[in-house]
Amino acid sequence: MGGVISIEQATCVARASKRFGNGVIELTNRANIQLRGIAPEHEAELIATLVQAGLGATSDQADEASNLLLSPLAGICPHALLDVRSLAQSLLQRLQQGSIAAIGTRISGKDTEGTQAGIASLSPKFSVQLDGGESLAMLGHHHDIWFSALPRAVTPSSPPTSLLQQGNWFAFGIAGSPPTIAQPSKVLGAVNSSLVPDLASALVKTFLTLRTDQDRRIRDIVNRLGSTAVWQHAARLLAALPTGDACDESEMGGEDDSLEALNGRLMPPDAALLAWRRAPVDIAARFGAHEQGAKVSVSASALSSTSSLASSPLSFLQYIGGQAPLGRLRAEELSQLASLAQTFQQGERSLRVTPWQGILLPNIAPANAQWVQSGLREAGLIDSPLQPLGALVACTGNSGCAKGHADSKADAYALAERLDRPLAVHLSACERSCAAAHPMLFTLLAQPSGAYDLYHTRIGQISSGDAKRDASNANNGNNASEHTETQTEHQVYASADASANPRFGRRIAAGLTIDQAATYLNTLSDAEIDLTTEASIHPSIPLSTHSSPALSMFSSTDTSPKSHA
Repeated sequence: MGGVISIEQATCVARASKRFGNGVIELTNRANIQLRGIAPEHEAELIATLVQAGLGATSDQADEASNLLLSPLAGICPHALLDVRSLAQSLLQRLQQGSIAAIGTRISGKDTEGTQAGIASLSPKFSVQLDGGESLAMLGHHHDIWFSALPRAVTPSSPPTSLLQQGNWFAFGIAGSPPTIAQPSKVLGAVNSSLVPDLASALVKTFLTLRTDQDRRIRDIVNRLGSTAVWQHAARLLAALPTGDACDESEMGGEDDSLEALNGRLMPPDAALLAWRRAPVDIAARFGAHEQGAKVSVSASALSSTSSLASSPLSFLQYIGGQAPLGRLRAEELSQLASLAQTFQQGERSLRVTPWQGILLPNIAPANAQWVQSGLREAGLIDSPLQPLGALVACTGNSGCAKGHADSKADAYALAERLDRPLAVHLSACERSCAAAHPMLFTLLAQPSGAYDLYHTRIGQISSGDAKRDASNANNGNNASEHTETQTEHQVYASADASANPRFGRRIAAGLTIDQAATYLNTLSDAEIDLTTEASIHPSIPLSTHSSPALSMFSSTDTSPKSHA
């Protein structure tokens, strides 16, 4: 749960990867682990092995309701508002054990087997975020449902004081993520922690009830019906629960009636909540050594024989973080990490997978930090935000996916060697954008020719109308900027004329080789790049007030395809 695996489970994954697959292990942007190269005849035995190690869902249906994202620092971050691990366990059990169907039963008075079957048909990307306010958290992903811990100053004032003292409060929303500085608020309300599992269940039930065959995520029904209609439906479900004041749906005229039926455990947004913004995060903190939690007594047996005991034995433990290059590890490297944790960790011995496709080792005595960092490097991890490869994201590419137009991983390695600084660049071998759950600062999108089109999220603004018109033009074959392999000039578009793509931003160049893409990216100034986005590797750079200028023409007479394997 939350990307945490024990060292025994990590060892099991490494051995299973070699026994049943090709020894390649990939970390995903949802803090999950994927094994590659599994032959069909080995699938059943592999699944049984992983389930026995505690790495499977409780049922086939529950597997589709298990995308619950926590911060990789959940429970150990000294700056967090809440330790959400216990609540996360309750929430996950509620989603996996069929309580969604039970909500339907309570309302209709009959069994709802169709709902349970519906859970199994949820998109594998359907996700819920539970945010405890940690200093390292993924805020860029758009989730179907999200909850974010509120500071005491923002908790609702209308419920009885006794209720406020009985639990903590969360802002919540759908089809998005907690609002941060300079983002509009789409908060639907505040919910007491005691009601979070029921609310999540009601929202999933609402999606299953209101969706059409074309709706894959909650955002699809929000786009079709509006967030108010979706929320009112969920509020009616909640009001009918035995834990609240049960009422008949026909008697409920709207959202406020539903809220009143919940004894003040669910509140509409007031001025303070609408003004609330989630505290900033430091995503560079996924690299290197950082303090965690409260002070503990460090035993001499946990220290390396070469460590100094001059410092006080009462010390903060640390976590040590590193990035798997392009999210990929070899089985031997995962085994090395498990051995490192076994040797140096205090207390719980585990690895934490991050949504940036990296690994954290918590519970490290400060005197051992240098040895653990050295061990991470030996296991192939990137331990500094200054390395260009640590800022790149790439999908499997055509070496492992039939839909891919290019070997995006090999091209990403080549790009990293040519960049003179770290830039947040996503290399996608096709339009599906499997490796990045949200638009990154730059995207190199492979074309059928094997060349790449370059997109930038900060050049111009994409309205839904722009995106629909661009999609319509592309579907009708009217895209005037379509490029062929024989073109000799690579146009960089000004923001007013560039092609918009809702997944990647605006296209600023087309038909590029990796060499040309690197040359172009290296020529951009910091102002043109605009490193103020959460997707950037440098969150400490101050906010700028400029608007990105229109970019100039970029042309090259060298259009021959290049291999970067």
